[in-house]
Amino acid sequence: MRTIVASIHQPSSEVFELFDNLWLLSYGKTIYFGSSSKANEFFSANGFPCPYLRNPSDHYLRTINKDFDDIEEGFGKNIISSGKAIDTLVLSYESSEACLSVRQRAIIGFNFSYIFALFLCIGAVFHEIGSDYGSIQARSSMLVFVVGFLTFMAIGGFPSFVEEMKLFTRERLNGHYGVGAFVIGNTLSSTPFLLLISLVPGAVAYYLANVQKGIDRFAYFFLMLFAWMMIVESLIMIIASVVPDFLRGIIIGKTDR
Repeated sequence: MRTIVASIHQPSSEVFELFDNLWLLSYGKTIYFGSSSKANEFFSANGFPCPYLRNPSDHYLRTINKDFDDIEEGFGKNIISSGKAIDTLVLSYESSEACLSVRQRAIIGFNFSYIFALFLCIGAVFHEIGSDYGSIQARSSMLVFVVGFLTFMAIGGFPSFVEEMKLFTRERLNGHYGVGAFVIGNTLSSTPFLLLISLVPGAVAYYLANVQKGIDRFAYFFLMLFAWMMIVESLIMIIASVVPDFLRGIIIGKTDR
């Protein structure tokens, strides 16, 4: 099995059928990124279905190329400018589940790496500091910093919450699901990441600083971190639903904490 990445402008139908995944760009903007077999479904959902017996790649090129002045929306029902067609497709993709998933994976990977590296540094700083009264106070300060830092890092999830709220608003109006299903689904989807950043970086800082011996003590520390992260994430979700503006949401989130 081989992975091949190719940049191509106007493939024939035979070449296009060889593609598993497709990334369509137009003037520096992502029009579509995903399975090539689902590209026509995406274009059709936005009013630009591929005509019968036309090469899909030719249809996509014509739709997202400003060299063509007018584009048929639907099957000749309406004529719009190519610029408007591009804007419609860009907005649709940016609010799609595929785009949100890609962004979410990147955010999760970066946040986990950043938190793990920082907690490793914290553990190294407090490693072998002894067991006198001063060391006990230092460990207490370290634990307070860990909790406070994770609380502060929760603001990193605010942009994704705002995008998810836009998608939820549209799908709720279409009658797909209600508020309860969204809250439960969002909570369950974020739980694995919260467990991960509470367990792995927390264990690194906890045992390098030699806070307390015994798995039961660490379990209490881990559960405390996880419960606190769940509370903070819930508050961020509430703020994102009330204040969809990024800057104001960050200010309110910092003030609230």
